[in-house]
Amino acid sequence: MRRGSWSIEKGLQAASKCPRGVLRKVDFAVRVIVFLLICPVSVSAEWFGDIYGGLALPESTTARFDQRIPSPIKAITKLELDASPTGGVRVGYWFGSSSWESKWLRSSVIGVAGDVSYFQRTGQGAKLDVVPLSLLLMLRAPILKSDVFPKGQFQPYVGIGPSFFVAQASIDSPTPDINPTHQGRADFGFDARAGFMWQVHRLVGIFLEYRFTDVDLRILDRRCFTSFCAPLQTEIVSDTRVRLATHHVLVGIRF
Repeated sequence: MRRGSWSIEKGLQAASKCPRGVLRKVDFAVRVIVFLLICPVSVSAEWFGDIYGGLALPESTTARFDQRIPSPIKAITKLELDASPTGGVRVGYWFGSSSWESKWLRSSVIGVAGDVSYFQRTGQGAKLDVVPLSLLLMLRAPILKSDVFPKGQFQPYVGIGPSFFVAQASIDSPTPDINPTHQGRADFGFDARAGFMWQVHRLVGIFLEYRFTDVDLRILDRRCFTSFCAPLQTEIVSDTRVRLATHHVLVGIRF
């Protein structure tokens, strides 16, 4: 299998190939993230926006095949996935800039953020395009405060929260008796970040970040064997499970 190059267009193409049910889940997840981000609207609100890129590090995992039609058969294959570029955007809000917020929140160390990114996992006989949509609880430590940088010129931070992973997977079969996997899938997983930002200007900062994402993808191949099938009348031909526990190293700009 040829190893494709990374691009934003490929991430959008991967999402567009997913079934309608998956796309409905994506639409719901995006609406939740947007709603939670616009709730704390305030004239003096401390919003921030990030653009970042980096590397998704190599990892080893397994693909577990459970074929049910035409004949039941199970198999496991090991996947050695290479490093690949990754990138994304994040929009968030630090509490503490509004008069209505509690004294505890006015410490400006707690925030929320919505994050959309893309990375690709490729290896011998496998290719997965992954688009995580994450909702993060953010914590920071304002250090080196001054009149120019009242929130601190140096800001270590962490973020943690659930993520909704949209993936398009192509995995070669381990044996001739099992069909290869070429399906889209969406599942909930986990997203954690840790990094530090250096404010180079009152409105601009640069940051270095470590990210860990974890998701168990259950890739179902459903087919209709009659002239007409409702969604619940399709049969599961195969069930492929892949766990992606990915380490990322990122660098970015904050506005």
